[in-house]
Amino acid sequence: MQFAIARYAFQGGPEQLSLTPGEKLHVETVTDDGWVLGTRFQGTERLDGERGYFPLSYVEMQNDPESKSQASDSPDNAHAVHWTPMVTIDNFQGEPDAHGLSVVKNERVLALEQSEGGNAGWTFCKNSAGDKGYVPAVLLLYPNILRCPSPCELSLRVSTARGSSLANRKSLGDSKNKKEEECAAACVEDYVVCTVSKMLLSSPMRGGLNLPKRAAAALVTARRGLASEAYVDEEARSKICKELGVSEDSVLLTIAEMRRWRSARAHFRTSEGEGEQIDPSIGFVPTMGALHDGHMSLIAESTKQCNFTAASIFVNPAQFAPHEDFGKYPRQPVKDLALLFEKGADAVFVPSQQEMYPGSKPGQTSTQVTKTHVVPDGIDFVSEGAARPGFFRGVATVVSKLLNIVQPTHLFLGQKDGLQQIVVRRMVRDLNIDVQVVPVETMREQDGLAMSSRNVYLSEEQRRAAPALYKALCAMRDAYNDGERDFTFLKLKGQEILDDEDLFLTEYLSLCDNLEGAEFTSDRPLPEENIMASAAVSFGNCRILDNVLLGKQPHIQR
Repeated sequence: MQFAIARYAFQGGPEQLSLTPGEKLHVETVTDDGWVLGTRFQGTERLDGERGYFPLSYVEMQNDPESKSQASDSPDNAHAVHWTPMVTIDNFQGEPDAHGLSVVKNERVLALEQSEGGNAGWTFCKNSAGDKGYVPAVLLLYPNILRCPSPCELSLRVSTARGSSLANRKSLGDSKNKKEEECAAACVEDYVVCTVSKMLLSSPMRGGLNLPKRAAAALVTARRGLASEAYVDEEARSKICKELGVSEDSVLLTIAEMRRWRSARAHFRTSEGEGEQIDPSIGFVPTMGALHDGHMSLIAESTKQCNFTAASIFVNPAQFAPHEDFGKYPRQPVKDLALLFEKGADAVFVPSQQEMYPGSKPGQTSTQVTKTHVVPDGIDFVSEGAARPGFFRGVATVVSKLLNIVQPTHLFLGQKDGLQQIVVRRMVRDLNIDVQVVPVETMREQDGLAMSSRNVYLSEEQRRAAPALYKALCAMRDAYNDGERDFTFLKLKGQEILDDEDLFLTEYLSLCDNLEGAEFTSDRPLPEENIMASAAVSFGNCRILDNVLLGKQPHIQR
């Protein structure tokens, strides 16, 4: 048996386990992206509710010297077991002779994500009683995937006996009236996971589901809350461009299209004098969509400084851990494209997951989507990196890919994601990428809350409490500007304000070097330049982060 000793305190969010330094936890799974699924015990008894994910970087892994070697829990005892917590979405009566596991709707089980040995379409699971067997993969969801907020219940019907593929969208809504039918269609359109209420499963257990490929892909899409096809396909592009009055050549779906657009602007003839030919400046604004005024400020800065401006919309699966909100991240391509062109973007790159990560599958995240990564050393041990191990590996990987594809002269990034900006600046420097990173000040609401696509998750009560985060950081900055250089005093100044707010818990409060990201310590006074104060807080169902800069920032070119 393997266990872990907590080295640092960690405040867990949904599906996570909080840590106290020195405590011992039993380890169930270590994921590829730096998270551990573990359980807290008292003696030999597992404590109720004391099970969840925590960062690998926060613990010291150890093997129990008294434990005996045990056979694998996999069906053929041939592979190491990596269990993932999941929830069933309907009842299923398993056949014991065929190694089936009976489950009831909303039951929590542990699942082997990939079944082997000819059991495509089935997942090997074990329940809380320790019983094990196969469950249809289409009946399993990650516990944190967003459910449909509407009163409708979407029925995905598959008839393998007739050999039919997934019914078309209009027939998916098993609704009693037109309003519910429209709601069901909207759920599919927005890639929101709805309840799969009935499945017609007619294949023998050991033979697998034997579903048509199109049906299986659609079911995986519904199960993960993702689009199985491109974020915007060619048909949608034609309709959107016609509606917006822009050329289809300005909405680029493939890498080849993006590179042709860039090559056509390799040289630029000015209108002044005799029309001198110059190498134009190309500004680039990478986004994940769900755009707000903060993104628009990046576009405005790019159009101000550069001859041409390109943007991208891509919800990057590589920067999401398996338990995070990839499936429910807001997706609104029509609205986003309209905003970008209205604010002056010349082209928008809107690739699919397959285009960016060839060979990846819908529902995969983190290290699953690619075998090649750009890994920024040391970042997983500081502030946002420690709170989300593996996140900046995904960020660095996708940004390096986008820079290679677009080849801009200027890269515009918002200051709100401060550590992300540090990581990208370091990567550009260390890998000799020929682009100038241009930071743009954080756009804020009137009460100081940093604009973010995830602010839509906040309830009214949470929204009223959220500005306390910026208030705490401003208090630290004000004290610094008044001459305070004591590390401990400044952190206590900010923490007092955060602790006064009962609705959220502090994930971290950091003072770091704004050049390299290294944390300052209390053993010496803070320097006169290049300091970033940052923090993140969790409301349980969502989290927000922010930062402010302290002292002079000579490296920032405005």
